[in-house]
Amino acid sequence: MAKAGSTSQLQGSERRDPEGTRRRLVAAAIAALREVGFAGASAREIARRAECNQALVFYHFGSVADLLVAALDETSRVRMERYSAAVAGVTTLEGLVTVGIGIFREDLDAGHVTVLAERYNGKPLNSPNDVVVHPDGGVWFSDPPYGILGNYEGFQATPELKEAFYRIDPHTAHIDLVSDEFDKPNGLCFSPDYKKLYLCDTGAPKNVQVCDVDGTKLRNRRLFTDMKLGGKSGIADGIRADADGNIWAGANGGPGYDGVHIFNPAGQRIGMIVLPEICANLCFGGPKRNQLYMAASQSLYSLYVGVQGAHIC
Repeated sequence: MAKAGSTSQLQGSERRDPEGTRRRLVAAAIAALREVGFAGASAREIARRAECNQALVFYHFGSVADLLVAALDETSRVRMERYSAAVAGVTTLEGLVTVGIGIFREDLDAGHVTVLAERYNGKPLNSPNDVVVHPDGGVWFSDPPYGILGNYEGFQATPELKEAFYRIDPHTAHIDLVSDEFDKPNGLCFSPDYKKLYLCDTGAPKNVQVCDVDGTKLRNRRLFTDMKLGGKSGIADGIRADADGNIWAGANGGPGYDGVHIFNPAGQRIGMIVLPEICANLCFGGPKRNQLYMAASQSLYSLYVGVQGAHIC
């Protein structure tokens, strides 16, 4: 509960310029994300930068998470305007690639893009694929070879590292190998309470496994689902958890299988969204996180669902 002084400051600020306060908070959140990262972007830190009481964060946005989403929306809006202007006159694929490289370098120099991981033990990573963030700021990601197996998805090269899952420490940026016991590590997601990590193997096993999270380590690896449907095998690519602990998996297995498969916490399939093409990845979005976005082979689909996504990412 805010103290009397805080309430007075909040009310006075609102009388003066409520929209200005919102803009200051968004700008402060953008600066905090850029300089101290997600883990350091607390209500107190953002309010300090905005030179206002931290109660205003909750008064205007309801939560720190919603303010950070607003900050990311704003930076995305500004950058998309710049991107649109940059590609307006492009008429060839080669020109688009050239412009894209230039935009990436500008974003890198401006601090919009920060390289978190390029190498492990001095060797280049294969092609980082999926990523999730823990509340402690740790970044967990998969590193299969799909982006270097040919020139269709990336640039062909010889893998120098065994495929694996990694974790980046939020304080030291040190990269730890979490597990290299998977054939083709791919999608991953945390359970709603972050006590479990679900991991997809799109290699020989074609399954989803689950481990207990023990600090920066994984314990008790076990099968979650073999992804078989009526005797037919397929794979789970990108996965996400909803607030009830169900796992939503983008699936690839042919007509009648392609789309999204939903599993309860026990690994039992409880539903499907059949699509006319492979669903490679998915996420929950919208103000209430109840809008499912599905990235397919050539299309982006959206569907309102009766549950909420467990996490922003």
